[in-house]
Amino acid sequence: MEAGLTLQNNPTLIYRGDEDWMLVDLTAIE
Repeated sequence: MEAGLTLQNNPTLIYRGDEDWMLVDLTAIE
């Protein structure tokens, strides 16, 4: 998987690398 891969629509899950899933706001990473 690539870093920054968005899964689902809400909440947005960003794959960080290993098994780290982070809840982020798309408005914050614009």
